Amino acid sequence: MQTTFLPSRILDNLDRLNRNFLWGSSELKRRKHWVGWEKITQPLDKGVLGLQTAKGRNLAYLSKLNWRLQLEKDSLWARVLRKKYMTQRRMSSSNENSLPSSRIWKAMKKGMDVFKRGTRWSLGRDSNLRFWYDSWTSNGPLRSIIHDPLTREEEEIKVKDLASIDGWNWGKLSLILPPKICLEIQVMPRSHFANEEDRIIWNATANGNFNLSSAYILANGEAPQFFDGKWIWKLKVLPRIQSFIWMCFHNSIAT
Repeated sequence: MQTTFLPSRILDNLDRLNRNFLWGSSELKRRKHWVGWEKITQPLDKGVLGLQTAKGRNLAYLSKLNWRLQLEKDSLWARVLRKKYMTQRRMSSSNENSLPSSRIWKAMKKGMDVFKRGTRWSLGRDSNLRFWYDSWTSNGPLRSIIHDPLTREEEEIKVKDLASIDGWNWGKLSLILPPKICLEIQVMPRSHFANEEDRIIWNATANGNFNLSSAYILANGEAPQFFDGKWIWKLKVLPRIQSFIWMCFHNSIAT
């Protein structure tokens, strides 16, 4: 699950096993599932149990792998993947998914959407990120969405070559970037300190470090607010009484 995108059949079976365990069902003895799985798998602060779907957990783990690829650039595994799959040829391909890839790289591509939605870059003053081929915008590598021909100099251009304290020098490019991309780049935070390097930040945490729980929430989508039930789990009573109160609020008591 941490390095492979599991087939939907396996993910559904894992969810089924968890549901059956929660309600005490088995192949020999069927029991009613009093609260829907889509409610049970929402976060605790939404007033439900906070269990996790197998697919959401799977995607969260794969987004973590993308996070590690950015942070552990000098490690052997990261250098191998970058050398093999983050080449100019692949990035500039209009149909990268058709190119041969390893199982791990295909899985990481599945987790890329969650990773991109959960991260942002804080650019150093002398950013060494490759302008076209590093994933430093919310759209991923710019070369994966802009396929116009580039000069050799433009192919090798870095972020620091276009950025200055006063703004961005788009005149160094022979093509015009879409206004939406230009606007996103212009509002990205940049350090004015010479010794500060590029830094990737996880948006959902105060310290900017990756958090698996928040990645799961991104993977599972925005949760509806059923009711404010956090207080139930703070009551100083037996867990079975907490569960009874919780089921009452969901109109799930057998009568």
